[in-house]
Amino acid sequence: MMRILCASKNKLCFLPSNMHKLRNLEKLDLSQNSLTKFDESLTTFEYLEYLDLSENEIQSLPQTFGSLKLLTYLNLSKNNIESFPSEDIQILGSVKKLDISENRIGELPANLPYLYRMVELRASFNYLEGLPPAINLMKGLEILLVDENYIVTLSENICKTPNLKILDVSNNKIKQWPKAFENLKKKCNCITGHQTSNKRKSTSPKEPSNN
Repeated sequence: MMRILCASKNKLCFLPSNMHKLRNLEKLDLSQNSLTKFDESLTTFEYLEYLDLSENEIQSLPQTFGSLKLLTYLNLSKNNIESFPSEDIQILGSVKKLDISENRIGELPANLPYLYRMVELRASFNYLEGLPPAINLMKGLEILLVDENYIVTLSENICKTPNLKILDVSNNKIKQWPKAFENLKKKCNCITGHQTSNKRKSTSPKEPSNN
């Protein structure tokens, strides 16, 4: 009964037709391949906790994440994704670490804050112009990286995110800052302004512990 499958760096352009038979998978690594889509079969793995699809050529995501209710780690970085689905987003309610950096995403879903268990969100190097207004509902959020985007203003609610420890909004186009931003800087490591960036690469979040 296979629970872990690592198939990274295999030049995969598509998944095998019998992939759906691996119903008991808990960890799946498909990074550094040539996949062009998020195969629908992946949404049927109801026991999956870890999914790495980074460094592929994925252009779009499914409208719903199906049965991925136990997923705690999702890495979609370094693809060509243009949007993140908002339909039935509560399915991803167990996700603690989400990496969507280095894509072409222009907007985060307004209901993204319903993923209140999320601890780490990486969305650097995209085309974001703002953050979800109710981001303060993400009570567990500790790390928020949205550097290298096109954000113009930050909502006052960013300062009400209770457990935020690291906020990187550097290399954006922010002209209007929240009134309480100075107070946020006292309790949180806030990276702002222009930071030198030599290459479009981001560090993916570490694999979550079993705790």
